[in-house]
Amino acid sequence: MGTRATLTTLGDLAARYDRASRRHEKARERLTRLRDEADAKLKRLHWPSWIDSVLAPIASAFEAAMPDRRAEILGPFGIPANTSIHLYRRSATKEHLFNAGNCISINFRPQCCAEGFKLHVVDHTRNTGRYRAGSMGEANDMNYESIEVPATADAAWFMAWLRKQNAQAFPQGRVTATATRRER
Repeated sequence: MGTRATLTTLGDLAARYDRASRRHEKARERLTRLRDEADAKLKRLHWPSWIDSVLAPIASAFEAAMPDRRAEILGPFGIPANTSIHLYRRSATKEHLFNAGNCISINFRPQCCAEGFKLHVVDHTRNTGRYRAGSMGEANDMNYESIEVPATADAAWFMAWLRKQNAQAFPQGRVTATATRRER
């Protein structure tokens, strides 16, 4: 019931009530304004994109290492959120992007957990056969293990993984006629 006032006169009690009502209304208006401002800020606040924050810099590093290629990020797709970086020969026409080594790729899966964001690469050199043909697991490319990328991974680590996954496109360690910076 709030603070009990002692009866002096009805006028004193009414004045006290009016002051308390005005303080309450001002506080309510201030809190409503603060809430509305916070709501507006929340509407403008966007969750960070792991693709923009993590994969885009990796794709840029590939382009820097292989100037004859352009990177494209595709995905995420399916249950495990498979996301790929495709590296196309700049000289390849649209009709021939997937012919004779014109496209090489590396595939990733994000892992968000209590310990924080982890990036995994998909090892397409080993099919585990865990999911039968035609199953959802097989359709979502889950027969291939994903390996956690170490926190120390740098551009050289990703290039080595790209070579492993695309060995047919890397004769003698070269991607194309243009060697990567590491090989020069």
